[in-house]
Order: sequence, then structure tokens, then C-alpha cells
Amino acid sequence: AEQLFAAGCRLLISMTSSGQLQPVRQPPYFILIEQALRDEGTSYHYLSPSDFAQADTGVIAALEGAFDELREPVLRGATWTTDAPFRETERAIAAMTARGLLAVEMEAAALYAFAQACGKRVVCFAHVTNQMGQEGDFEKGEANGTVDALAVIVAAARRLKRRLVKLRGPGTARLRSARSFVSHSRRPAPGSYDRWPIGALSSLADPIASQVLLERRWTILSEVPEARRLSDLAA
Repeated sequence: AEQLFAAGCRLLISMTSSGQLQPVRQPPYFILIEQALRDEGTSYHYLSPSDFAQADTGVIAALEGAFDELREPVLRGATWTTDAPFRETERAIAAMTARGLLAVEMEAAALYAFAQACGKRVVCFAHVTNQMGQEGDFEKGEANGTVDALAVIVAAARRLKRRLVKLRGPGTARLRSARSFVSHSRRPAPGSYDRWPIGALSSLADPIASQVLLERRWTILSEVPEARRLSDLAA
């Protein structure tokens, strides 16, 4: 995140895999993270101690209704950020579930703390793919969830392109398109989308005023037919 904003990024969209805490529905689905419990270390290098790192309320409000037409639902709520996955014990899971947290992930608290401390625009999504090993499942969806994850990112970017510039505060004026961000990148040959950074893939779509970031910085799209690449999702 620090490097992207130093390079001129004005808006960061993060998509991270996560495990289900509240049995609200069967995975996979997505969560627009409104706040993240700070059970990690990075966020404390940016903000004073507190229970949660908060999303920008203006950004969250701007995304109201943006995902209504997608095939996978996008819920809203709080998550548990931890950088110690092997300490997600039964007792810890029960405690976090009792607090009403929807899922567990590893990134959102740090990203929101950075955004708040540095005055940057960041929005985080959790892709809920499993039930914490309790049911023996790990379902990401088509092409390991890449198709639906990109659909969420595109919907968010297109909505924020239209609305975020109206908000006051740092990082809102003249958002730079993903096309410009990757203007010096080599375009892939037709059908060869393996191991391309998500920013470069975005250059195949309509100009989107956002640089986007997936947890999978180098995402593998070899299972996605060329006809369903990001340019189709953004249409």
C-alpha cells in the first residue's frame, strides 16, 4: 500500500481471502469491511491502540447499492484481522464470534490504520471461502473465485470513479485511471493471463479511476476463458 500510494495511487481496493465466523450463509460470498479488529501488529505502527481500525465512512456510503446486480452477495460488517493463523484456536474463534465479527482475515486492520494515519483512500473486501476447517470445505467458486472477486472490484471501482471525487479530503481529486498506472507495462498475448499483476489486467477493461490490489498480487487466470476476462466484467 505504501509503495502504491508513493507511485501515485489515489484509491486502493483490497480483496483478501477469509474464513467464516458468523454462519450467515453458505460460502463463498463477500464482505465490504466497515471495521476490522486489530489483533495484529502492523496497525499499531500507524495508530494508537484501539479495538478497531475503521473504514472511511464516505467511501463506504458511496458503495451503497453498488453490488446489487452481482451473482455473489456482498455483505457489510466487521472482521477480525490476525497475523497468527495458527493461533486461531477454538477459544479465540468463539470469542470473536461472540463479538459479532463476520469473518477472519489478515489485512484489513493494517490497511485501514495506514489509510487513517496517512489520509489515503482504501476500501477492503473479504472473500469468505471456508468455515474455518469446521466443515472440511474450502470453496472459492469459479476459477478459484477470481471471476467473482474481479466483478466486485470492478463494481466498486466504477461506483467510486463516479462518486468519490465529490467527497472532500485527501486523495479524492483527479483519480488516475488504471490504464495510466500500467501504461508502461507489456500487454499480454491473447489467452496468456498467467501471473499478471491485477493492475496490468485492469488495463484490458474500461478506464477505471482506481489502482486495484488483490491479496493475490500475482493472480493466476489460466482457468478463466478469454471471453470472461476483466474487460467483459467491466462492460
